[in-house]
Amino acid sequence: MLSAIYYAASLPLEPGRTFSFPLNDGGESVDVNLHVEAREQIKTPAGTFNTLRTQPEAAKGLVRDKGKLWIWYTTIAAHVPVQMRAPHELGNACVSIAEESIRNKVERWQTAITRTQSRKISEKVLSTRKVRHALS
Repeated sequence: MLSAIYYAASLPLEPGRTFSFPLNDGGESVDVNLHVEAREQIKTPAGTFNTLRTQPEAAKGLVRDKGKLWIWYTTIAAHVPVQMRAPHELGNACVSIAEESIRNKVERWQTAITRTQSRKISEKVLSTRKVRHALS
């Protein structure tokens, strides 16, 4: 189950999309459909995060037997899982990240991604200018 959570984080998550992938459940492989439901801002002990709420579903196996399950991933490209909510005998169980160090890592990733995107845009603009100059 843990590997599926991190595999899902590697996908291009966007609201309205659904992804299918196999999950090994006790020696049996089951197909999981991961629905990306919405963007939400959530608060955890580690801070407030802009997230994507997802819901995995399967026709059989561990995911099906647990009822509705939700996993929240950060909106940055690394899609860090920051919260999970699942049914429990006594109600819903909610697991959130609690360490400030995770929040700091997410912020560093966001900064690095933004810098990389800015650098790529600058390179394209410079390249376009060089082509225009060569053609004139």
